[in-house]
Amino acid sequence: MSDTDINFVELLNTHRRGEIARALDDARGEVLAAVADTGASGSVMLKLTFKRNKAGQVEMLPEVTHRKPARPLGVGIFWAAPDGEGRARLSRRDPDQGDLLDDLPALRARA
Repeated sequence: MSDTDINFVELLNTHRRGEIARALDDARGEVLAAVADTGASGSVMLKLTFKRNKAGQVEMLPEVTHRKPARPLGVGIFWAAPDGEGRARLSRRDPDQGDLLDDLPALRARA
């Protein structure tokens, strides 16, 4: 390796005045915060695409992506009841159980 060659870490730190390193650090911070919040796993990815241009130079296009874990939305409880047309509708009320509010007028009349 000659004195003019740069290693991988130098490449990340010197490309566009450290833009790759800053983008990786920002993504890492977002992912770690989401991991701490949710307890699930996340990832940070770096993709470097190289190509030779018409002048014979090598162009490098970096791409930093990340996947943050999402907080689960949780389970909802519903009852399915037929709507009279063969389809089911969702309800928060159990169709097989009466409601105290439905019986309130009769309870008041007895009191």
